[in-house]
Amino acid sequence: HPYLRTSTWSDNPNDLSRKMYMDMAPESAPIGSYRTPSLRDVALTAPYMHDGAIPTLEEVVAHYNRGGDPNAGGDRAARIRPLNLNDQEQSDLVAFLKTLTGEPLPSELADAPQLP
Repeated sequence: HPYLRTSTWSDNPNDLSRKMYMDMAPESAPIGSYRTPSLRDVALTAPYMHDGAIPTLEEVVAHYNRGGDPNAGGDRAARIRPLNLNDQEQSDLVAFLKTLTGEPLPSELADAPQLP
């Protein structure tokens, strides 16, 4: 694929930091891991979060703005902290996310690459 991190279009085509994951058989991936999807067309992919618990982008932004759900089970990721965005900033962020919706990609960009 022309836009992989190891391609000529990458900022660093020598970056092999995820190579072991790319070469890994799907059945040997660490238990509980999942790939975070692209933000392209995120406004069309509700419900949100890994379990579909949040129905709108506005609620997703509010969730992260308050630093996650304090009543969630398990351990909260250390990087999740309150964003302290005001109402206008939250609204602007949702508006930006909605701009990521557009025409479908041409097939040469969206289709799986032809491998040797």
